[in-house]
Amino acid sequence: TRRMICEIKTIDGASEDIYSVVFNADGTAIATATTRGRAQRWNVTDGTALGPEMMRNEETFLLYWSADGKWISTGGGRSVHVWNAATGQLLGVPVRVNPGEHIEECEFSPDGKKILIAFSNQSIEPAAARLYELPSLQPVGAALRHGDGVAGAGFSVDGRFVVTAGEDNTARVWNTADGSPASPELRHGGIVRGLAFRGDGRVLATGCVDGMLRLW
Repeated sequence: TRRMICEIKTIDGASEDIYSVVFNADGTAIATATTRGRAQRWNVTDGTALGPEMMRNEETFLLYWSADGKWISTGGGRSVHVWNAATGQLLGVPVRVNPGEHIEECEFSPDGKKILIAFSNQSIEPAAARLYELPSLQPVGAALRHGDGVAGAGFSVDGRFVVTAGEDNTARVWNTADGSPASPELRHGGIVRGLAFRGDGRVLATGCVDGMLRLW
C-alpha cells in the first residue's frame, strides 16, 4: 500500500541522527543506532520502545541483529559492544583497539554462535580480523591477518567460511571453525573493498579500487 505503518519519535532523542537500522529475524522488532552511539529496540506494530536504551557513547556506524535473535552488536570507532537482544543488557566488549586503529566490521555468523570483528588502521601496518565465540566472547583460533588494514569482512551463506578484504591488495578466505586459511592470497591491483559469496557458497566476488570485479 506504501502507507506509513507508524512513526517513531522519542522525547529523549534516541531516534535522532539515525545512522543504522536493522530488523530482527521475524520482523516484529527493529533496532536503531545513532552516530553518537545510542541504540534502541522498537516494536514494529506500534513503535513503542522495547526495554532500555543501549548506550556506548562512541562513534557508531555498524549495527547487527543475529539471525537467531539473541544478540545485537554496535560498532565503530575503537570498540564493539554486544548486547542481549531480549533485555538490552550489555553482554560485553570483546575488543577495544589501539589509537590509530578502527573497527570496520562486527557481523554475526549465520547461526549466531560467533561474531566477526575486523580492524583497519591509519598507517601501512599489519592488521587482522578475528572471530569470537558467543556468549563467552572468547577468541576463536588465530587472528585473520593481512599486511595492512582490513577493509571488509563477512561470512558465507552457510557460515562455513569467512572472507576478508585487505588494504594490502588481497582477499583471503578462512575456515570459520578455527580461523585457519581456506585459500591462498587472492591478489588484486589495489585495495579490496567489496565482498560477496554466491548463495551456494561456491563463488566469491571481490571488488577492487582498480575498477575490477573478480570472481573466484
